[in-house]
Amino acid sequence: MLFPLIGSRAAEVAIARDTMPQPEHRTAQNTERARFRAWQHILGIADLHMHTRHGDGMATVPELLAYVEHRGDLDVIAVTEHDTLRAADEARELHARAKHRFDLVCGMEVTTLDGHLLALFIDEPVASFRRMEETLAAIHSQGGLAIIPHPLSWLTRSVGAAVVDRI
Repeated sequence: MLFPLIGSRAAEVAIARDTMPQPEHRTAQNTERARFRAWQHILGIADLHMHTRHGDGMATVPELLAYVEHRGDLDVIAVTEHDTLRAADEARELHARAKHRFDLVCGMEVTTLDGHLLALFIDEPVASFRRMEETLAAIHSQGGLAIIPHPLSWLTRSVGAAVVDRI
């Protein structure tokens, strides 16, 4: 399912078009995949939670950028290591030197006392191991966008339902 990015700076990553293409015939062949492809044409495809060797990923930053450029179909990526901007800063520098077909969002995955939180469109690191409300305020003070990356997951340090209700 696609969700358009909404926010003051997030609009920079959305690919805007005037109208959404309408299917000629509404039949059983008009599947969810066809609707997805129609929205993809308008909005594009983004992966806003990518890791590199700077964290728990396997690729170096140059390898990640090269893969997305030559083998991927993503229009936007965000490099978001745990509790550091080091990989995002390296990606920003390499992306600025090359002419890539995709956009780059810099951010980090902040470990809060309440679970992980993506901080996108930030330039300064956000302190780790703080309450969710304090972390949200720090992200928003930079004009950033906060996203819960893996809500309600029992496989990783995730934001639970009680925290979502609280904030």
